[in-house]
Amino acid sequence: MVLVSLFLWAAPLAALMAGVGASQPSKKSPGRKKKSPGKVKTSAPTKIKGKASPPTIRVLVPDPIFKFEMYFVEKNAGEDAFMMPYTRFVREEIEDQGLKDANFGPIVFRRDPGTDDEPLEGQKGFWRQIIIRYPSEQESTPETREEGLRVLKAFFLRKDTQQFPPSDITTHDAADPENPPPLDRYFMNETIKNFMEEDINETSLNESFVQEWPEIAAKCWASSQVSQWAYSLGFPINNDS
Repeated sequence: MVLVSLFLWAAPLAALMAGVGASQPSKKSPGRKKKSPGKVKTSAPTKIKGKASPPTIRVLVPDPIFKFEMYFVEKNAGEDAFMMPYTRFVREEIEDQGLKDANFGPIVFRRDPGTDDEPLEGQKGFWRQIIIRYPSEQESTPETREEGLRVLKAFFLRKDTQQFPPSDITTHDAADPENPPPLDRYFMNETIKNFMEEDINETSLNESFVQEWPEIAAKCWASSQVSQWAYSLGFPINNDS
């Protein structure tokens, strides 16, 4: 009986010992555990913002018979930049001795060229503007334009005139005195009339003006979109207006 019990206990033990060598698990690899080819987490690419170009102030001049310079303050080709500080200067809400000494004057609305006296709108729907300056020398020269650009730039860089002043402003003398643009490329009809009354002899502004001074007349209105007042100076009547 004792022998039978020992046999029954020893048999499973022997079988267990016999299988030890055959069923040992292999050693783990030191390499990284392979991941299943599931979804790979990726981060969205970071957008790199390009540095915005600084605003530009450029100056043009009309025919030499007119004694003013015109300054354009532009964010880009289709939009003006930060004109409000200058508007406040014109309203005498802020002071700037540099602008006064350089004889800077009013703001006028810019014309949409080729239209029947329509103002030019910027990309955001605001009417675009031009700053007028009268050089004390009564003549525009490279030196007067350099001074005007310098003074106007210094004004717009003032930190107390606007909440977010630019860090820099580009300036450009774009004047071509040998080939000045006609006034109606940039100015509204009423503004052209004011300029002509300021700088052209009153006795010349009569019904013979266009006939006697054709070159000057062409520098006032080059298109047919003239004002009613211009008809009294001999400009041809535009039947389409």
